[in-house]
Amino acid sequence: MTLNPNLPHVLRIIRKALAAYSGPELELRIAVNLDAAGLLTDINAMGRIDPRATVPGPPDSGSPPPDAVLPHQGIVLRRADPASETAREPGTVTRLPAPAEWEARCARAEKVFEDLVDRYGTRPEVLTVEQDHDRVVVCIRARTLADWEQWLSRIGAGAAEDTRPAGYAQLAFGTRADVPVRLVAHEVPRLLHAAYQEAVRPYCLWGRVYDLARPLAENGGNGNHWLFLGIRDKSGMPLLSARGRTEVCTLEDIVRHSGPLTPVDADASPPVTGDDAD
Repeated sequence: MTLNPNLPHVLRIIRKALAAYSGPELELRIAVNLDAAGLLTDINAMGRIDPRATVPGPPDSGSPPPDAVLPHQGIVLRRADPASETAREPGTVTRLPAPAEWEARCARAEKVFEDLVDRYGTRPEVLTVEQDHDRVVVCIRARTLADWEQWLSRIGAGAAEDTRPAGYAQLAFGTRADVPVRLVAHEVPRLLHAAYQEAVRPYCLWGRVYDLARPLAENGGNGNHWLFLGIRDKSGMPLLSARGRTEVCTLEDIVRHSGPLTPVDADASPPVTGDDAD
């Protein structure tokens, strides 16, 4: 039996996590570290095996050997982060970089890692900042959603980049100085849920909760003020209008072009009417 050559790397990551972490989030830490190292395969990228198919066996055997398996489609050499690589068609093989290119990428990642540690390593919400070869992984425990917002900006996550929950943490992907950066933000799902419950008319978009009952301003409150009209497009996306203008835009388009919106005082606009919260 031939062992998977990745096993020594997996064992090193697990040993390191066991020595550094403890508690109920240990499994998540190990899973995130394995994923960051590119050692987890996305089963959705694999081909489907036809149980009716046959596998050629030894000559004149008439049947396949008992341990024969059909090869799956797709060879995953490294998992792709949304912010750093484009999706590949199933069945393609990742192009491995030349040694000089790989070393240059790792050197850039080391500079970003050192910069993040120097600037933010002592902040109370920061748990770890680690270099993972040609990328950097930041792990925080958010005290408020302001911590989450600030770190989305620090890792270079675009306003229209989706984030996703992973247990008690929220994952985000960005680019800083051309280096992919992954953010693991503990407590953010809980904080987002609390914000959703507190909002009068909440709407979740790309890791943020917007209260559509309040005017929403661009550029931290210094730009256009957008008001929810109480109507949505066919996909359910809220439609807003800028104060003093007649054009109507979706919340998605506004955030994509102007960045995240900031709530302003509710008494700055007339009451909003329309459908219920999402």
